[in-house]
Amino acid sequence: MFELYDCSCTFSFSEQQQFLEDNDDDYDKNNGISQEDQYPSSLQELLLLGNEPANTLKSESRSPRTSESTDTTCNMASFERSDSDKSLGVHACISADQNDSKDNLPEEDPPELQGVRSSSNTLSRLLRSSSITSTESPHCPICLDPMTPIDHQHPLQCPTRHCHYNFCTSCVQSLLSSSKDDFEMASDGNAHVKIYLHCPNCRADLSTTFRDVLLLRKVDMVHWLLAQRSSQYRELTPSQQRTQAAMQELHVQEAIQAAREKEVIFWKTHHRDSMSFGSNSLLLDDEEDDLSEHKHDDTTGEQLLRQSMHRYESSRRLRDGSFSYEEWGVEADLDNGVHSSFRAHNTQGDDSKTQSSSKKYDNSASSKPASFRKPLDETLLQGLEKCMTHAEQLQVTHWMTSGNPDLLAQAAQTLRKIEEDARHGVMPADRQKVMNRRGSVFEIVEETRQLEENPKPPPGSPRANNGGNVMDSFARRMTPRQRQQLLMKQQRAEHVKLEMAMAARASILERCPLPVRMPKAMVLELNQDPDGRRFPLRFCNDNWDGTVLDAYSKLTVNAVGRRALASSPTGSPWTVTKKAQTSHEGVFHVLSQGQYQRHYGEVQLTKYGETPPRVLVASVQGTAGRQGVMKGDVVTHIDGVALDNDERSVESLVALLRAKRQDGQETVQVVLNGEASIAEALSRRAVVMEEFLND
Repeated sequence: MFELYDCSCTFSFSEQQQFLEDNDDDYDKNNGISQEDQYPSSLQELLLLGNEPANTLKSESRSPRTSESTDTTCNMASFERSDSDKSLGVHACISADQNDSKDNLPEEDPPELQGVRSSSNTLSRLLRSSSITSTESPHCPICLDPMTPIDHQHPLQCPTRHCHYNFCTSCVQSLLSSSKDDFEMASDGNAHVKIYLHCPNCRADLSTTFRDVLLLRKVDMVHWLLAQRSSQYRELTPSQQRTQAAMQELHVQEAIQAAREKEVIFWKTHHRDSMSFGSNSLLLDDEEDDLSEHKHDDTTGEQLLRQSMHRYESSRRLRDGSFSYEEWGVEADLDNGVHSSFRAHNTQGDDSKTQSSSKKYDNSASSKPASFRKPLDETLLQGLEKCMTHAEQLQVTHWMTSGNPDLLAQAAQTLRKIEEDARHGVMPADRQKVMNRRGSVFEIVEETRQLEENPKPPPGSPRANNGGNVMDSFARRMTPRQRQQLLMKQQRAEHVKLEMAMAARASILERCPLPVRMPKAMVLELNQDPDGRRFPLRFCNDNWDGTVLDAYSKLTVNAVGRRALASSPTGSPWTVTKKAQTSHEGVFHVLSQGQYQRHYGEVQLTKYGETPPRVLVASVQGTAGRQGVMKGDVVTHIDGVALDNDERSVESLVALLRAKRQDGQETVQVVLNGEASIAEALSRRAVVMEEFLND
């Protein structure tokens, strides 16, 4: 006799665990990991087909029934919906007594049970290897250590279609580190020993996607640990803390988004069966033969693609925390998938909350404002682009074009620090080493960028054969005079290229001019009285008219004579003259964001009639002049803090500097021209510059 069970929807974790313990001798309860420590696998989601993690599911009541057949000692669990005749079922058959000898078993199963016994072993192995309740994670084929669920969420993107080889993150890092070593000499004297980023199974080239996979694994591990830390008191390791800090950088976020897009393209172009994925294949040879008839079926290919995309989206939902704990589920057939009439259940109850939580870590351009992914603009770097790393250039460009005056001040301070390092001989390569020490994520992103800019030459090409220099083979046969002529020809070509680049840059600046006053930072010494004549700076009061056009207005400050001072109604020893650019086509091209070439009018940022106060630099001498400060610059930030409306006067500013001097402070960080008008002008200019930078 064997028993049959009806299950209304699906089976829970405890039932799966009991299912494996009762029917698999290889099941070891002491070698597993907890349910909370694992991601939901693709197979588990395929079985349950719910939008929530599988540990939130529970089975409903079931009623046992007895079959009339007594020819075999086999228990069969039939999971099928009782409220629908068209529903799909997940059938499993488990041997009732695995300790019985072969003599006690029938010679051949009845026709109605043929194929069910093999599907019993299949389901048992699938639940043990793929379910997140499995106590045995697949092991790495290289180091034999258990692989984490993150390793399965982001497998190696092998270009070979039927190669599903995958190994753990530790081995991925070791292979990447070994590939950076030069040629070594083997024990037999062979000096051509070199480790390449090739698949250990099929020898396919993995160099184009290898670093992206490692980046996604590191980032998603940190996301997952942060999500679990509140409930399980998890602590990040120092390496994971550095990864978390690196994830806040703009260029790292862009690299993560690009890596995810590549992974989506990989899943679209490689119709992998998620059930047979991984180095430890979940289907045996006899079971693969049963699926061979579907390998060239278009509908099956679409189902596999849909399963892969569902797996990707579910892992992202778990990382974003956009899942619910409502217990529900639905059945699906292992071969045919979910029925076409199935509609996902809205577990959140609030669509707006679901959408907001699902976009928590979404860095796509569609979910961010236009200023989030602006291209690199070297015209904003004040001639320091050769002294900056690519990451620094991207970050400063983002700050300059953000439209936020505080970020303008941060960009100005960064440029001042880079200029100071350049004066002391600290070049970008030295700062890049320091940046890489903060975490290997920076190094992975930088290597990926360099690989995209300088792709590998195809095998057999002159660059590949001559180490990247096509002229090496010709230079060996040249006379010294011919080499000199070739060198002069190359120098002339470089000079022409430089002149063309400078002409193109001048044309861009003519059509998209920079503001008259760009943000700058300086270090002001407080060894003199701020109100004394020997102080490096002297100040005067002024008012901003509240328009963006003020960023393109030249401010001229002149001293008032004694006779004029006596008759001046304000009593100020300085006069401020403003000259706006009212006829420059490029200025109004920027103000209109590329819509108009002629006079566009003034863009008002404040309420009509309001004229906020501000403090201008009236006189420059000594160390301030050597740092690039000019008369007419606007004082906006002191020690990184913006001046309030009450502090935007000469008297308040002098009192603030005097108080810092009395507190024993020797220097202050002063940011000039970090105004709202300049921030808005640079933000509008970035919109117009995109068409030039993308060409």
